[in-house]
Amino acid sequence: MASEPLETASFPPGTGAYRPLESKGVEPGDHMTGWNHAIQNALDNFGRAPGRYHAEVVLSATVDVKNPGSVIEYIARFV
Repeated sequence: MASEPLETASFPPGTGAYRPLESKGVEPGDHMTGWNHAIQNALDNFGRAPGRYHAEVVLSATVDVKNPGSVIEYIARFV
């Protein structure tokens, strides 16, 4: 996935975000693409030694509530 990673210093290891308004390539309503970018950014910021890990992925979003509302940030976190 070719997404520009956000500054990871503000996120704990294993967490990534994607803001579609700051990046091009996500159509409104194409939420899985937004979360795919966030997951890749979380993997880039995984912060663990090389090896195999079993991890759950928690997906969340920051939503701007209007009529209609829109997702302004997709967040993925490995736990």
